[in-house]
Amino acid sequence: IVIICYATGQDSGFLDPCPGSEVTDSCPPGEVVAFMGGADPIRAFSSLAMAYQCQISTPTIWNEMERPTPRRMLVVYIFALGLAGIMYSIVAGCGYGTYGDKVASNILNSYPNNGLVYTARIGLSFVVIFSYPIQAIALRISAASLFQVIKGCFNKDTALAKSAFPGEPKKYDKQTTLQKSLSCFELNPIYLIPTVIFIAFTALIGFALDDLGVVVDITGAIGAATIAFTAPGVMFFLIFPERKVMHWIAAFAVVFGIFVLVSGVILVFI
Repeated sequence: IVIICYATGQDSGFLDPCPGSEVTDSCPPGEVVAFMGGADPIRAFSSLAMAYQCQISTPTIWNEMERPTPRRMLVVYIFALGLAGIMYSIVAGCGYGTYGDKVASNILNSYPNNGLVYTARIGLSFVVIFSYPIQAIALRISAASLFQVIKGCFNKDTALAKSAFPGEPKKYDKQTTLQKSLSCFELNPIYLIPTVIFIAFTALIGFALDDLGVVVDITGAIGAATIAFTAPGVMFFLIFPERKVMHWIAAFAVVFGIFVLVSGVILVFI
């Protein structure tokens, strides 16, 4: 809302994005062009991959659905990513329209320090706080599952080695609703250790850096591109070898993911 207000109110003088002829990295505003050439559009693929990759939460969302089916899951993805895409486009367009090519990687860093922008920063902090549990749950379930599979391989436990989700489902099904709710708060080391490492590592990066734009670019190029494009394409080839028509889409996803990974890493360091 703050970014939209500045974009629409700057012409009328209601909100000045560069008050008092303020000279900063974003002031005076830079050039605004409809199409950009060079490597900048390619560099943006890494950030976009980071913004839209939500596959890590798919198993959790699937388990939360009342009647999980591929069609219902597709509807969830269309509405969720469609809404996110509209909001991203509005914010990015307004920010770029206000400051041009001088807009900061963290868009709020471009705006003057006042009560309105401070309110937006507080709102952004709540977004980070409430998105952390979503990321942590996906991480710890994956880490626990991987641990159980490796443990099963060493113990020659075939059933355990093939298990995608750790735990005791039969025991869980026999629990009451209250017991199921309280089980989420059990300090199980298999869940606790990955969660603590995740929070500590990300907090360390946050304290050490004042601009996370480079971190987002590298993470998007290496991690998000692999999770969003390359890995799903390879998995589709292996799981559905009979669906020849869809193999072209899967092949494109694999090639595009590799392209984003290689180009994203190179462009960060040149």
